[in-house]
Amino acid sequence: MKRGQATLFIILGVIIIAMVVFVTLRYISKPDVSQIINQGENQTITKIISEECLEEVGREALFLLGEKGRIHDEEVYYAIDGIAMIPDFTRIEADILEYINDNLERCGGGNARGIFGDKVIFSVDGVGVEFDVRLETIYEVASEIVNENKDGLCVNCLNELEDGMYVTVYNIDEEDKVIEVKDIYSELAGLPYEFRFGMKI
Repeated sequence: MKRGQATLFIILGVIIIAMVVFVTLRYISKPDVSQIINQGENQTITKIISEECLEEVGREALFLLGEKGRIHDEEVYYAIDGIAMIPDFTRIEADILEYINDNLERCGGGNARGIFGDKVIFSVDGVGVEFDVRLETIYEVASEIVNENKDGLCVNCLNELEDGMYVTVYNIDEEDKVIEVKDIYSELAGLPYEFRFGMKI
């Protein structure tokens, strides 16, 4: 065997061993909620685990929404060539709950409900989590930006927004813009909440 081949096999072996160790540690370190429920152990433990899991799934949903203005669509433009295409707020709420419900199996199952306003609250079977995200206010600011700037972006106008909100415009190219609304009064994972959406002007 040549020296180059031996090195390649050693590198592949180290990668495979590292992957096996990572997968093993990941599944050993977290107890399966369904096993705890099936074994009939302490309901308090089940509630704590479910609450942590619900919080994780809720945080993921809000993060994904903030990344591009919707959860399930690949590209999201809130305006194209002067036409506003803002999704209805109830559609955004439905997207979030759909994402959470699709991912609740890892929390032990259930059907999530949500309250969206100055805070976002999710609950499943009496277990609830709360996020300090002013989602409805952020949505209203995004709608205002689109409706007042769909024909051409007035960057100076964007500074006159809701208290605590700051806007950054990223120029992808001459027509495509990504608008980022950062709310310092909303927090997700210890950072101000950021909500992004596209505009083609």
